[in-house]
Amino acid sequence: MSKKNNKKILKSALILTRSPNKLDNGLSNKNDSLAKTLNNFSNLDIYIIDNSTVPFEKYSCNYFHYRTRLKDFFFSIREVILFRLPLQNLFYIHKNLQNDLLARNYDLIIFSLPRAISIKTIRKLKKKNTRVILDLADKMSASYKSISKAEKNIFKKIAYLIESSRLDFFEKKYLNLFDQVFMFNSNEVDSLLSYGNILQVRHGANFRSKTNFQIKSLEKNINFMFLGKLNYLPNEQGLKFLIKEVWPLIDKKNVLNIIGSDLNNSIIKEISGIENIIYHGFIDNLENFSHKVVCNLAPIFSGGGIQNKLIDSLSLKIPTITTKKALSAFDSETQKIFYLAETKKDWIEIINNFEKYYYKFSANNLDEILKKFDWKLYQKDVRKNIEHLFEEH
Repeated sequence: MSKKNNKKILKSALILTRSPNKLDNGLSNKNDSLAKTLNNFSNLDIYIIDNSTVPFEKYSCNYFHYRTRLKDFFFSIREVILFRLPLQNLFYIHKNLQNDLLARNYDLIIFSLPRAISIKTIRKLKKKNTRVILDLADKMSASYKSISKAEKNIFKKIAYLIESSRLDFFEKKYLNLFDQVFMFNSNEVDSLLSYGNILQVRHGANFRSKTNFQIKSLEKNINFMFLGKLNYLPNEQGLKFLIKEVWPLIDKKNVLNIIGSDLNNSIIKEISGIENIIYHGFIDNLENFSHKVVCNLAPIFSGGGIQNKLIDSLSLKIPTITTKKALSAFDSETQKIFYLAETKKDWIEIINNFEKYYYKFSANNLDEILKKFDWKLYQKDVRKNIEHLFEEH
């Protein structure tokens, strides 16, 4: 179904609440892959709702950029209350966007995540025979519920629990409004099958190392890495666990390198002066830095879906210590390549005696496992699902 000969999908729209971006090494993330797929076989309009100063413009299509405004909060709040929508929809149910979607007569509209969705608009679009897809990615209600359980601040705990309840209502009440819903985790797909046309799509890797895995000689200082967006609560919880509970009992030769943006100032102050903990911030060329690292640390105790950081560490050919919670989304073959640590004692044991574990690391099937994680496979799945949707009609 090419753009030239396609007579069914004449016009499509992609709704994003953050700009699609291309990573420094040339590989694409999910939103970029979604935009690329639609642009290949339809006349695409991209709608972006965020407060960035410069709209993202990359594909040969139309761009419509909406910034969140106070008056959109008042417009959103009516729908949030009336339809019991997630609180994150506040500000994002943009009045002008809803009017434009109805006026421009699209054949297909894809929403990336639920937060820009107006139930009134979806129902009107369905009456106009517009196909509507939700790229949900993860079961957000379960993710927020697990974050609430792990959160120690009572006010944040209650807030996440309330949002989990509202997301659960959205998933059970409104997923059937969409022609298709895309998700990554097979277990989460199965749990929602009775509530809509839920389809599994494959996940990609944001990095791809050009070198083969090689055992490094372990020098006097052994470099470990914690990688992730540091204002994402599951990452913040995992990092605090390492800093407060694990690292005080770790040999000084083991160095924790923290990589990522938006680290909380209180944590920066806490680690200042600790010799074997270094905060690097965001690193442009992660592959170059990864050559200095022997192991990635991913203590994940909350959240859901598929953990990007685990796929990224595999792609960078770095062994990883993680938890059962983080591995639950992967098949048994992929799980075997990770070191498993469930308790504080496990983490301390593996890190302090890493030489013993490191030399047993087997990368024999690493390249085969990595073939499963490719954004081209995601694009293939999305295109196949859309073609099937239009064949049905």
